[in-house]
Amino acid sequence: MYKMKWDETLEKSAQAFADTCPTGHSETKGVGENMYWAHITEKPEDLNSYGINATTAWQDEFQKFGWPSDETTVDLFSTGIGHATAMAWAATENVGCGVKLCPAASATQFNTVVVVCQYFEPGNMVGNQIYEEGPTCSKCPAKIACEALTGLCA
Repeated sequence: MYKMKWDETLEKSAQAFADTCPTGHSETKGVGENMYWAHITEKPEDLNSYGINATTAWQDEFQKFGWPSDETTVDLFSTGIGHATAMAWAATENVGCGVKLCPAASATQFNTVVVVCQYFEPGNMVGNQIYEEGPTCSKCPAKIACEALTGLCA
C-alpha cells in the first residue's frame, strides 16, 4: 500500500469541479473520486476544516459498517464503505482535493460546502482486491522503500 502524495494536477481538477457546486460525481475519466457535502446556516471562516471532516467521515465508514471483504464486489459497495476503500486502495499513490462554499439558491435554503477529492490510480474496481494480504511492505515495488513509521510504500 502506497503512502499518498499530494498531486497538484488532481488538486486543480478537483477544485475546478468543486467550483461548479456539483450535486453528483464528475465522471472524470481515469481518476477515482470521493465527494462530501455539508449543509450550513452561516458562512464558515475556514473551509479547510471541511476537508478534515470529509476524510474523517470517509475513514469512519470502516468503523461504522465494518470491512467484510478485501475483494471489491457490488455487495461490498452496498455496505456503505465505498469512500473508505477508495482511500485505502493499495495501488493509489496520488490525491488532490478541492473545496467550495456554494450559496443557497434562496433565503429558505442552506449554504452547502462541497469537498471533492480525486485519486490516481483509481480504485474500487469490482472484482479486484483493495490490497494484497501479506507482511508489512512485502508488496512494495522495486526501488520503492518501506517507510518504517507508517508501514507504507513511500
